[in-house]
Amino acid sequence: MIIIIKMNKEIIIELIQNSLIGELDSSSNFKPQFLADAIIKKLNLNRTLKETNAKKIDEIVNSFNDMINDIDKDMNIEYEQLGADEVLLKNFVRGQKTTCEKLRESLKNI
Repeated sequence: MIIIIKMNKEIIIELIQNSLIGELDSSSNFKPQFLADAIIKKLNLNRTLKETNAKKIDEIVNSFNDMINDIDKDMNIEYEQLGADEVLLKNFVRGQKTTCEKLRESLKNI
């Protein structure tokens, strides 16, 4: 892991140096190492593969939860608008809401 971070940093520093040849005043005290560290931090290049994958999974789970919550809210609105004689449709909406709850519970186990 440390070797990979060091390699990434060296590649970024070399890229910065090559890109800025002749562009900077030599008295500016610009240090490509500081910019490389900032880039690594911003791009999360110092994360392990496991950490990166866990973050991606969390983002996906959150996205699904948001989608499920939207569907659940829509079902609440639909249910409130149904009349007393629309029993079949009310049962369908309740089924959708139950599905939303089961999906939320399943996502908690990921």
